[in-house]
Amino acid sequence: MKACADPRARLGDISFLNCAPIRWGLADSGAVHDVDMVSAPPEQLSALLLSGDLDISPISVVRYLRHAEELCLLPGIAIGSDGPVGSCHIVSRDPLEALDGRVVALSAASRSTTLLARMLLEDAVGVRPEYRTLRQDVDTMLRTARAAVVIGDDALRVRAAAPAGLTVHDTGAMWRSWTGLPMVFAVWAVRRDVRGGSGPRRCAR
Repeated sequence: MKACADPRARLGDISFLNCAPIRWGLADSGAVHDVDMVSAPPEQLSALLLSGDLDISPISVVRYLRHAEELCLLPGIAIGSDGPVGSCHIVSRDPLEALDGRVVALSAASRSTTLLARMLLEDAVGVRPEYRTLRQDVDTMLRTARAAVVIGDDALRVRAAAPAGLTVHDTGAMWRSWTGLPMVFAVWAVRRDVRGGSGPRRCAR
């Protein structure tokens, strides 16, 4: 196992408001004074971690499970909910039961939430929509779709003030109602090939 040649750890930071408590906690602890932080949407951070351009980062639980042999899970930290999550929604013009064969836009910024939304629509609701992956912008997505899956700040905004004619369905609440279980959307992980480096090790602690 090689140590990271660069002593400064490269840390991924989800550029959404719901991750601000983690960002503030790291800053307050002094753990990121010698760390290069990269802020980006979740799916971009996942790709950067897997390509080796980040040492430590949040990663969608879907990507982590598919690449667990390359990564070490950091315990005790995740994005999850036991009920409403507040920032991962299906926003729909129609009742969910009416989306069979209709277009549902999926956010390109997410992997876990879009997969969860598809599972909920197909297996819990019992519909088979047509899916299109688009850049996340609620207005743009709903110009060509009857519903959209959105995350992060856009989801928080639409939850706070949904435009007329739209219904907001919280995917965390839907999952809890369907399964009775909590939902984990993302975890934090460090690459196995750099976990011996002093920078990543300090940051992980």
